[in-house]
Amino acid sequence: MMKMASPRKSRRGTNAIEFALTVPLFITLIIGIFEFGWFFWQKSTTIDAVRHGCREGSLYAQAPTDGSFAATDVAFDEMTSRLATTNLCSGSCVLSAYTSEVGATDFLFCNAEVEYRSLTGFLPSALLPSHSRAESFVRLEVQ
Repeated sequence: MMKMASPRKSRRGTNAIEFALTVPLFITLIIGIFEFGWFFWQKSTTIDAVRHGCREGSLYAQAPTDGSFAATDVAFDEMTSRLATTNLCSGSCVLSAYTSEVGATDFLFCNAEVEYRSLTGFLPSALLPSHSRAESFVRLEVQ
């Protein structure tokens, strides 16, 4: 008489194989979530710094100027200080603020380009852009 293996013994090791196949996928998913979250945080922080820099510059455009400061200097300083507090500009960072007249109205334009630094370095660089860019503009009303 031939002895049949019990169902319990014939499945020996399948849990280990399933674990070995699913853990790398799970870890890749978790690292991807962290990396994309880090990217969107850096992008959001860059946008916030540019928006606040332009707003601060527009407030000083309304104040009487004696030549000691200009709206562009105030906007640039505000962008720099906001990005410095988050340590985003420790790598490559290009900031600009300038005024331009469009028709009869003056505008203050603010731009920033911040190099993206990976959190883990695990994901291929082709999945994420190399820089975060942000632009903002406000209308200047000198009263």
